[in-house]
Amino acid sequence: MTVQPGQLVLGASRGNGAYLTTTDTTDTLPILDVPAHASQQRNDLIVARQSDTYYGDSATAYTITRVVGTPGAGDPNPTAGGLSPDYVLLARIRVTAGATAITAAMVDDLRPGKTVALGGVLPIPTQAARDALPTYPGHTIWREDRKWTEVHDGTAWRVQGVAICTSTADRDSAITHPQSGQLAQTTNAGDVLWQYDGGSGLWVQVGGAWMPRGWIGESSNGAGAGDITSGTVVDTVLNKTLPAGRRIKVSWECSFDQVAPPYPTLGIGYQAGATITAAGMTVLRWWNIDSTNLSRPFGITGTWVVPATATYSFGSLAVGNGGTVHVYGRFLLVEDIGGS
Repeated sequence: MTVQPGQLVLGASRGNGAYLTTTDTTDTLPILDVPAHASQQRNDLIVARQSDTYYGDSATAYTITRVVGTPGAGDPNPTAGGLSPDYVLLARIRVTAGATAITAAMVDDLRPGKTVALGGVLPIPTQAARDALPTYPGHTIWREDRKWTEVHDGTAWRVQGVAICTSTADRDSAITHPQSGQLAQTTNAGDVLWQYDGGSGLWVQVGGAWMPRGWIGESSNGAGAGDITSGTVVDTVLNKTLPAGRRIKVSWECSFDQVAPPYPTLGIGYQAGATITAAGMTVLRWWNIDSTNLSRPFGITGTWVVPATATYSFGSLAVGNGGTVHVYGRFLLVEDIGGS
């Protein structure tokens, strides 16, 4: 069991005023040096105590100690044996029967509430602890459980900034009094951003999986592919790792010289993995060139929804079909155009 450094304002039960106490090191307290009872639970208490020779104690010191309990007897008396009555309880350790290790579930947090200087930000562990606070306009707290700041405006607690929540249900329960314009992000379905509309009393989706994410990558080949008279040539290759469910737009531009029919077929496609072949490619779109024209510009576009998060390769195709075609100035562009 460890107790971290900290400060404590400890009221003096044997006189007036209080002790301002400080620990600047981590205290480590053994628990199972006294073995667990075979059949009964034992409660040990972790105590922060101030002793004072003025009141007859053996020393003047602030110490973190353990008071060992009796199996089956509940909490022990923290002042047994004439120990100083100026103390606070920090924790209860429930040493269950036969325990061979201490887990977090065995520890009851008994620390008193925290305090800060006037105007300071008060750390608060839970919503229940927040709701028990006295309030005033401008009262500012740090929610340790939510990792955000809240300010009381005289009417209710208001979350500051963008609230990060695990789901819409978590958002609705955690943000107890949203203001119009309040932003919240839910993380369970693609990091969706919401804004609270005070007029309707509803959360309105601002962003999310359906929004385009734009440029993914591009590839270009300035030189020509040569004269293609037969077979399929895979060219202008790009590979990227993509998340499932995204709609992808693939665009390819080039110029070609058609010398003699039969005319060629040009296309674009993709293949799972870091390589792409004509046999393994899934073609998104074909286009048959149907005229002879020197230095003719050409463009083709196709879309596709990513089935699973993985690496995919994209490429263009040029099929000579027995004629002669010269393809050059090729440019391949891959873009995310939104969720499916």
